[in-house]
Amino acid sequence: MRRTTVVTHHAPLGACLEREDDMSGAYASDLSTLIDTFQPDELLYGHTHHPCAVTRGRNDNRCISVGYPHQVETSVPPMLAAFGK
Repeated sequence: MRRTTVVTHHAPLGACLEREDDMSGAYASDLSTLIDTFQPDELLYGHTHHPCAVTRGRNDNRCISVGYPHQVETSVPPMLAAFGK
């Protein structure tokens, strides 16, 4: 079975943000229609610099941003921190 992964810079949904406000559009897009229509298996994004995982339908939306330099745990390799594998 083939899996579809989408990678974006901005968060795909407002629900991926810590809070929604007047600046939310600078950090998240509303890709709900595209997610619902095409149902990718996973959608990976960055830009928000905080861990988040939101499920929409069968879609797993995960922030894979490692964070700002002062937020990076130096004892954990960056790929492990981002992907958890």
